Amino acid sequence: MFKKKNKFILGIIFFFIGLFCFFPKENAENIIKLGDCCSSATQWALGSKKLDFAFLCPVITSSFLKKNQEFEIIGKTVVNGELILTRKSKNQDIDEIFYSKGRLEQYKMLKNNFSENIKIKSLSSTALIYALEKREIDTAVINYDMLENLKGEYRVIPYNGEYVSYILVGRKKMKNSLKYKKFIEEQNKKTEVLKNKNWNYKNIEGVDNWKPIFIKI
Repeated sequence: MFKKKNKFILGIIFFFIGLFCFFPKENAENIIKLGDCCSSATQWALGSKKLDFAFLCPVITSSFLKKNQEFEIIGKTVVNGELILTRKSKNQDIDEIFYSKGRLEQYKMLKNNFSENIKIKSLSSTALIYALEKREIDTAVINYDMLENLKGEYRVIPYNGEYVSYILVGRKKMKNSLKYKKFIEEQNKKTEVLKNKNWNYKNIEGVDNWKPIFIKI
C-alpha cells in the first residue's frame, strides 16, 4: 500500500512543479496539455486569462466550460489512451487497481470490466507512476504519454469498451483566426504521428494488442 506520508510529500513537490510547468510563457503558444488535469496546479493554470487551447479529460471539460463560457469543445482527440498495467503474472489474482484521481472515465472503465471483488482506488497521476515504479502498488491505469520512460516490467490487462481520454477545448473568438487554423493543422500532423507510432515497448508484455484511437480535428 502506498504510504500516506509519501503521498503528502509528493503532492507538495508536484504542486510546485506544476506551477512552474503550466505558467504561460512570453511569446509561447497558449496551449496546455494536461495529463493530470484534476490537480490543484492545473486548476490554477486553467484560470489563466492567457489560455487559448487545452486538452482536458471529460470531467474537467464539463466543469471548465460551465465556468468559462468563452470556450467551446473543438473535438475528442484521444479515445482509449490508457492501459491497465500490472506486475502480476496471469496466474496471480489482482486485488486492487489504481487510477488517476478525478478521471471518471478511467473509473467507469474499471467498474465496467472488473468484478466488485477488486478494489478500485485513486492517486494523483504523478504519485501513481512513482508508486508503480517503486513497487508500492502492483496494478494501475497508465496514460499513453507516460509509457516512454516507465521503469519496470509489466503486462497489459485488456479491457472492453471505448472511453474518452482527452477533449480539445478552445476560445470561441479564435475560431476564425489564422492562429486557430495553424494550430489545428499542427495538431492533425501530431495526431498522424501518434496513429502510426510503434507502441511495442520491450518492458510491457501484450502492449502490441492495445489499440488507442487518435482522432484528427
